[in-house]
Amino acid sequence: MHIPGTNMHIAPFIFACLEWVLIFYLLIYKQSRPGNKKIILDILLALFLLLYNLITGILPDPRLPGSLFVQLSLAYLAGFTTPCFFPYYVYRCFDLKAMKFHAYKGVFVFLLIPYVIFDTILYITGSMREAQSVLLLPFLYGLWVTVSLINSLRQKYGKRLHTRQSREETIILFLGFIPWVALPVNDYMGGDELIAALITNVGFLLLLALHIQRHIETSRQEHDRLVISEQNLPLYTRILRLKIDKVTTDLGRIHQQGKTGLSDLVNQIKIPLTRLVNCLDKYIELTGRRDEFVLFKASIHKLFTDLDHLVNNNQYSYKYSEHIEMIIVNLSTVLKESLGLLNITLRSATSSNTTQLGYTQAYERYNLTRREIEIVEFIQQAYTNKEIGKLLFIAERTVSKHVENLFHKVGVSNKIQLINKLKPPV
Repeated sequence: MHIPGTNMHIAPFIFACLEWVLIFYLLIYKQSRPGNKKIILDILLALFLLLYNLITGILPDPRLPGSLFVQLSLAYLAGFTTPCFFPYYVYRCFDLKAMKFHAYKGVFVFLLIPYVIFDTILYITGSMREAQSVLLLPFLYGLWVTVSLINSLRQKYGKRLHTRQSREETIILFLGFIPWVALPVNDYMGGDELIAALITNVGFLLLLALHIQRHIETSRQEHDRLVISEQNLPLYTRILRLKIDKVTTDLGRIHQQGKTGLSDLVNQIKIPLTRLVNCLDKYIELTGRRDEFVLFKASIHKLFTDLDHLVNNNQYSYKYSEHIEMIIVNLSTVLKESLGLLNITLRSATSSNTTQLGYTQAYERYNLTRREIEIVEFIQQAYTNKEIGKLLFIAERTVSKHVENLFHKVGVSNKIQLINKLKPPV
């Protein structure tokens, strides 16, 4: 039975209508899964089958315009190009890695080139029989692809080759491809159009249906996971709220601990600072009021104020705690060391206050300069020339020159004699 007004059999027409429906369904499904690129391959497979059924069903037809050669060329072009898509389809959609060579190279060499040869022979000789002799090459290539398909399935499933999914996939793949391997034989033998339509469409449609079924199963699993997630959402919300509360509590505790640690550091610093102020008061009482000491005391009181302001007004951030604590620790170390040096200085000043006048008279008697007096005082404290140079920021050689001048002025030859001669009488 043919469609009125055409050479198209009713079977290819029914398959074509079915493929139209599949294409529209896949286009709609693609909108709901825009990230799923494999759906595009399903659409292309259905489109290839649709074009194959329409072209081979209508052509050749003497009633249509155009030469018979052109119509035959188009009909066989559809027959050659449709199976070209099969290796690429199963390679991408079913992850059959061993089909990569056929997907990208084999079909061009063993299907498209034979089509060109077929078309050339048909054009030159005008004999369909002679041109069909080329169909032996696609048939042999189909057997090679079948072997590769078996190896791909073994490589994919390994010991799981006997599972339900692997058996289902193997059967459908062979039902989809074997008819196309037999198609060249059917054409060469002059087979019936109905048989050709059935064996080529049923297998590929089953293959397409299998992949669509996989899409549907994936969508159902996603829906089930979504339902479970919605059911568990209140529980997840409560867990998240508990975690947030715990983190908030931990952060508050860390903040309070950091603030307490800062307060302890401030108190530790204020103790030596207070002692330092007391020492300064004693020193000022002994030596007289000096502007630099008053300024130093004012700086310490300003530091007291800043530290109290930092702690009492809660101007503390855990973000800056490490930096602040490091500064305060360093300041504490420096102040403690300074306090020790100041204590030594005060003890020395207190013990030597009664003899300071005698030293001053000795310095005036020998006409010592201010720099020479500084060096003499360091020599009295057993400093070396190198250490004196570092303290006065002058070169060691310059210190040695000053010492030589001292020896000459006082009339001595070494530092011990220098100290004894400048020492006031008891």
